[in-house]
Amino acid sequence: MFFLSFRFRRRVGSILAIYYCFKDSDKRILHPSQISRETGIHMMTVVKLLRGTPELFFKVPAVRSTQVSGYALTTATHVRTPDEVTKFINRRALLENVLYWGFLSAILVAFVIAILTMIPVIGDSDLPLF
Repeated sequence: MFFLSFRFRRRVGSILAIYYCFKDSDKRILHPSQISRETGIHMMTVVKLLRGTPELFFKVPAVRSTQVSGYALTTATHVRTPDEVTKFINRRALLENVLYWGFLSAILVAFVIAILTMIPVIGDSDLPLF
């Protein structure tokens, strides 16, 4: 949907790849280009995912000497085990998936109800349909 923003739906693999990139790295702060190189995900996608999931990642301000800002895992994410993080991400994706299909089915039901209420009106008219 164009006005609903789903942050985890259909992005579980990419988010987990970024998470494991942080876990496997010796550095605590990584630049999106480093993550992109390591995971093979396009850099703009990496930036979008890092900005879109503040529960997992946060932006570290640039240091004056380097003028380069990076991203790091939040403390809550860093302390959790990889299984817990995977369960968290999958649960959020499932909730967004249920919301998506619920919204889509509500629109479909409203459309079917509107069509069913028009059938008696069309059937009573003396005008030919075609």
